[in-house]
Amino acid sequence: MGRDRSRSRGERRDRSRSRERRDRSRSRDKKDRSRDRSRDRGDRSSKKEEKEHKDDDVFRVGRQVIVKGLQKNPEKNGSIGSLVEFNAEKARWVVALGSGNNNFKEENLELMPDNSDVIDEKEEPPTAKIYITKLTADTTEADLLALFKGVGVIAKEKPKESRNRGFEDQWPFAVKLYKPGRENGDGCLTFQDPQAAKAAIKTYNRYKFKGSKIGVAYAGVGRTFENVELTLPWHMRPENQGKLDRESGGGGGGGGGDRERKPGDWNCTDCGAEVFASRDTCFKCGSAKPGGGGGGGKDGGKGGKDGGKDSGKGGKAGDWTCPGCNANVFASKDSCFKCGEVKPGGGGGGKGKGKDDRGGDRGGGSRGSRY
Repeated sequence: MGRDRSRSRGERRDRSRSRERRDRSRSRDKKDRSRDRSRDRGDRSSKKEEKEHKDDDVFRVGRQVIVKGLQKNPEKNGSIGSLVEFNAEKARWVVALGSGNNNFKEENLELMPDNSDVIDEKEEPPTAKIYITKLTADTTEADLLALFKGVGVIAKEKPKESRNRGFEDQWPFAVKLYKPGRENGDGCLTFQDPQAAKAAIKTYNRYKFKGSKIGVAYAGVGRTFENVELTLPWHMRPENQGKLDRESGGGGGGGGGDRERKPGDWNCTDCGAEVFASRDTCFKCGSAKPGGGGGGGKDGGKGGKDGGKDSGKGGKAGDWTCPGCNANVFASKDSCFKCGEVKPGGGGGGKGKGKDDRGGDRGGGSRGSRY
């Protein structure tokens, strides 16, 4: 029995070891295959880059060049022109500049990239903003301004953080570097004219700037956005019409919403709004309450406008009505508060002080005259 157990243990060990060996060999095979694929991709990309480099380094008629390194005529450095022909006698290229044809050595010319496959001359530029890629780590915003200012006028933008933004000529230029100080960086720049953006792409796309071939394209081109169905605002949707009036209580005069209708509330005959019982006119359209007159307010309503200061509280003993304007006047007053009419029957009784020229004693005959 002991021998059989030892044999079974040994067999198990052998099986586990064989499995581990198989797994190791499979992982090695996978790694080798991935390496081969990466090498193939690298070879293809390197071949493409070699082709591009060869095409870019060839001087031929029609290619655009930029003048550099001139000592006798330094004012021509930075001028962009096109190759016309090669003068074999002088061993120089004839370059067509804006001022005319000039002869230059190849060492004083730098080939500009051929972007005829990128830019369509008949196409209208969609934007004045360009997106720049493949920038070196030492590239700054000042470098981008110096490079692209010869193509067109660079726009300025409002400072976002400063409260005192100043005048437009004091604003900073519309140029921005994303993550500066890193290799293979990117940035954007905005011109005033979209045609300048088109010229910048045509001139500086694939241009060797600080040892790296940069890419220049229209900003935002190629980006895709998710389709979103546009909807009306909440208050303009048909199913929500009238909800605002009910929720706000009818603007202070209606009884909409969850409010329970109270006795005396009435519906406007013109617009159908529910109006409080204390109101004589509709809060919405201004129509008068059917049947005239207000009804059922607190303390018997406020009454008319000409009803004196205490008319809404009900008349008291001794109050009198002015014969001139029909105003309700307190008993203590000897003259109407509204029109000045003297109280009928001479001086009033009670606590009123009265005036000396309004007739009767000021105290209503109870206190007598001072003189």
